[in-house]
Amino acid sequence: MFCGRLSLGNWQCKQTSAFGGLPLTSGLNKQLMNPPTKAVFTPRKMPSQARARATVERILNGTRLVLKEKGAEAATTRNIADASGVTTGSIYQYFPHKESILYELYRQRMAATVEAFRALLASDALEQGVDFFLDRFGHMLWDELEWGRPEDIALDKAIGENPELRLAVADVLDELYHCIVSMLKYYGCNWTDRRMMELAEYLYSLNHFGFALRVRQEGDQSDFTRMLTTELQTHLIKKAINEEEPAA
Repeated sequence: MFCGRLSLGNWQCKQTSAFGGLPLTSGLNKQLMNPPTKAVFTPRKMPSQARARATVERILNGTRLVLKEKGAEAATTRNIADASGVTTGSIYQYFPHKESILYELYRQRMAATVEAFRALLASDALEQGVDFFLDRFGHMLWDELEWGRPEDIALDKAIGENPELRLAVADVLDELYHCIVSMLKYYGCNWTDRRMMELAEYLYSLNHFGFALRVRQEGDQSDFTRMLTTELQTHLIKKAINEEEPAA
């Protein structure tokens, strides 16, 4: 389904999904790749005034619109400026380059996902059993957070095709993976932390594959893809909970 952890020796060569350039780099492997500092991609300055915050939001919304309507390849500073109604000069006041805008969009989306997952972990959902929890987890991703929108798929593609951005978002992804590991440990999984992180990474890619398919599907076909994705995810999680760690 995806290439990435075939061997640590060539990890740096192939680390994106076959479906849309999904970033798959986790913090477990960052030491192999000399990752760039996140300062390269963070906004140039954080707006403090309401007018400035509104400008930044227009830039981010304009970028989402470009990604949704034209795809990752069209996410240029000029197109973003046109879609947001903000001059390129104003964009550069807040973001040093378009990659910084993409990074901020991805960071915000993943931060919202982690916050929702942590709230789910802190609720009584875990106590209701693994099937109940996974049902709530799927509802959170697919319905509440609306993962899999065309603009999100295009954003994943844009980040996945940029080696520096892939490394920069590794810490953001790891926060989500750690939430999944916490759930696995609660239900008694005795795999090593490394293997649980690898499973979490795979589950993320599995959901992304399902989202990418559903963007091109309608009606019953889209529902069937969601069902298959959910059933496979549930099977893998229960396997990790109930079985010994598989040999490499």
